[in-house]
Amino acid sequence: MIYFFGIKNASLNSITIKIKGIKMKKILLSILMLLSTSSHATLIDFDDLSFNTRVSNQYMPLGVLFSAYENDIAVNAPIVHDNWQNSSDVLGRDDMGLSNCYDTQASCNRADVMRIDFIDTASNISWLQNNEGSDDPFWQLFDDTDTLIETINVNGPSSWFNVAAASSNVSYMLGFQPRDNWTWSIDNLQFTIDETAVVPEPSTLAIFALSIIGLASRRFKKQS
Repeated sequence: MIYFFGIKNASLNSITIKIKGIKMKKILLSILMLLSTSSHATLIDFDDLSFNTRVSNQYMPLGVLFSAYENDIAVNAPIVHDNWQNSSDVLGRDDMGLSNCYDTQASCNRADVMRIDFIDTASNISWLQNNEGSDDPFWQLFDDTDTLIETINVNGPSSWFNVAAASSNVSYMLGFQPRDNWTWSIDNLQFTIDETAVVPEPSTLAIFALSIIGLASRRFKKQS
């Protein structure tokens, strides 16, 4: 997200712009700000949520949504649980993780698919995963045109281990249980959201530049 100028309670009397020679660089710099991009890294460890919380849009401010599907039908969101299996905390992990259970940990109806949607495309995606047994869940990653760009077969032990995606510009990812009624979990989801500014059309940039020049010229005449 780009905040242009970001000047609060400022007036033209506090801003001096001179339209001469090298001072034109200020105008060019202001225009280039519209074309800039930014990104930030995010870690979600679910430890801010309580046991049996259904996770859906709680992390929307961080750029991600969670949902679950059983037999191709949306069900209650996946829940936060403590690590009832393989209880030792490893790899910097604390107590809470996100499972494919979608009611309570006690009954644990298990969703076929856990879905993670990013508000904008994401890169540098990694997470901890616990397969909770010998079978291996897998992931499919898609771009914003719904094109499959990566499949990750997560072959790992029945304990927490690191998984990382190779793809960038990921719009959403689907995690599949290896077989029906199989419980598995993730934690410490990390990703980078790329926030790209909307590039104005050339005519918009021209009008914007002329407006700045007009304001600057007006200020310069008042000073002379």
